[in-house]
Amino acid sequence: KRFLESVTQEGVYLKISRPCEFNDPFDCAGTSRGAPTKELVTEIREKHMPGLDLFADNSICKVLAVMLSSRRTFDSAYRVFSASDAKIVGTFEEMLMWAHYGDSFKGIRVAIDVDQVRAKCKRVRYEKVMPCLNLNVVKSLNPFSDNAVRKFLMQCLLTKNVAWRYEKERRIVFDVESPEVKRWTLRDSGAKVDEAMFMWTPDKTVIRQVCIGSEMSRTSEGVNNAVKLLQRLNEHGYNIEGRMAIRGGRYG
Repeated sequence: KRFLESVTQEGVYLKISRPCEFNDPFDCAGTSRGAPTKELVTEIREKHMPGLDLFADNSICKVLAVMLSSRRTFDSAYRVFSASDAKIVGTFEEMLMWAHYGDSFKGIRVAIDVDQVRAKCKRVRYEKVMPCLNLNVVKSLNPFSDNAVRKFLMQCLLTKNVAWRYEKERRIVFDVESPEVKRWTLRDSGAKVDEAMFMWTPDKTVIRQVCIGSEMSRTSEGVNNAVKLLQRLNEHGYNIEGRMAIRGGRYG
């Protein structure tokens, strides 16, 4: 139902996440080595996390550690769109993806044309340790290297623990102030039923397929919503394939 409401004449609103919404504390976090200076911490905060409200603390090391390990750091500046690059139709991995991210098979899977967004749709790296910022290298650059810090922050946003590697995830990282980042609120009968979410509206040609979860077909409401969804996509000019997932990982 949420996805149905997100289909508009202007486009399909796809959810993009705040880093604080990720369920693994390894995700969107980092560490550092070397002795930071107050100037370096101020530089990183002002140029790369302008929305971060740091508490007063005499320990620069502690402030930097909080900046790198806290979701507040990344929440202040970035939003993330997640997708899977896995060709896993009918596999055990697909069952996990539907269970974890498809509302227990009652949701929707949207296929996008990665070639159209390849420049900004980056592969996630799966590692055993968090990314580490070498402060001695950064401090040796004069002036402080914006590129070195931003590269490290992007590395944090594009690194997950190896336990998640079956997802074969790709991510698009948006600056929070990007015009591509839109706010959207789901409403039901005029009453607000959800907090405002952050959304991305790609070009209509980017969305190639919509697959309905197998459990949606088990209720009349689910079937009606699926039919309405495909009708609305057609009415708004989407030339995409609609499919229904069948139990066992097959499609109809």
